[in-house]
This record gives sequence, structure tokens and C-alpha cells, in this order.
Amino acid sequence: MADDILYKQRELSGNPNLKLNEEQLQNYALAEIERMLNTLGKSLIHFPTIPMPSTIYLDKCINRLILEERSYDTSKMHDEHKDLVSKLNVEQKRVYDAVIQSVYEATLLPGEDT
Repeated sequence: MADDILYKQRELSGNPNLKLNEEQLQNYALAEIERMLNTLGKSLIHFPTIPMPSTIYLDKCINRLILEERSYDTSKMHDEHKDLVSKLNVEQKRVYDAVIQSVYEATLLPGEDT
């Protein structure tokens, strides 16, 4: 069932490299079981030893935006980033570097004013 779920989510997201962790796979499987039980007038609630899936997985129409946000091809994005940064003019590069430096400092020093 896990392979089917992964295949289906890859198709829905349009990302053949989508990875799901064990918790996500379990929640998708439980949501699918809940859907099947519902067609029979039953629910996982009737089976107290089986956990209910997280509510987000129960929604048949999972928000595609969330799915897309979690499915980026990081290698492709890294290459695109390098290409775009190389095209910045001197002033744009100066501003870019200042923003990135500020982000790194805020990340390294949480709660500190940077």
C-alpha cells in the first residue's frame, strides 16, 4: 500500500522525486483505509486499536500548494539559484549579499537583534 501511496502522491504533485517519511506514509494509508471504511458506513473510530490519521490527510483534496511547497527539486533549484545570482549587476549583488548575510545571522543567533 505504501508504494501505491507514494506513486499516487508523486503523480498528484507532478514530482517523480517526491519523498514521504514513515509518518506521512502511515497517515496517507490510514486516510485511505478511512475512506474505504466510510464507503461501507464504518470508520476507524470503530477500531480503537488503530490510530486515526492526522486531519490534514483526511481531506481528499489535499491543498496542492502545500504539497508543491514540500516537493521542490532541490538540485534544480540550486542550479537555478546559481544561474540567477550570476546574472545580478553589482548593485543587485550588493543588496543580495546584505540580505543573505542578515538571514544567516538571524538563523545563527535566534532571538538576537541583528
